[in-house]
Amino acid sequence: MLSTPPVRDDRRPASPTRSRADAFSLAELAIVVAIIGVVAAIATPRFASAHARYRIRAAEQRILADFEYAQRIARSQSKSVTITFDAANDRYALTGAPSPLGESGAYQVDLGDEPYAVDIFSVSSDSGVSWTFDENGACESGQIVLETPKERRTITIGAADGGPITATKTRALITRVEGVKNVGANQMLE
Repeated sequence: MLSTPPVRDDRRPASPTRSRADAFSLAELAIVVAIIGVVAAIATPRFASAHARYRIRAAEQRILADFEYAQRIARSQSKSVTITFDAANDRYALTGAPSPLGESGAYQVDLGDEPYAVDIFSVSSDSGVSWTFDENGACESGQIVLETPKERRTITIGAADGGPITATKTRALITRVEGVKNVGANQMLE
């Protein structure tokens, strides 16, 4: 009869308690939670600021796109198209142009609502608060000032000769000290 060599078992016997190397201590977990809290505290204001910049840029782009749309409709249909701003209600409307979204009724954009949520601080054109494109696509010049709680942007618009719409954008940071609003230095934007 042949005997088989004994089988060697290198495994450790199961222990009713886990070893300390398999778990995190309460102090380690507290440190990780504290680090996450510090990172969140640093990131939250930056995120809010970035979100406000996104909103005001999106409003700028929407206004410029609608000016180009109004000019294009005026040229293609040989009729005047007017963009009129209502700064008190943070909106503007196009008269003489159909909605590019295919909706019936007046084409109106409310910048005070989502996704923009910006204020129209002021509007001034050669004819008051509106721009009228003639059948050649020409319009008067003027400025639109948009504002969020931390930033103000000025869009200067003009297409006097019917050429492409020119828009110069400037940005000013707003700081508030004890209820007084101070506007920082303007910066030219591209």
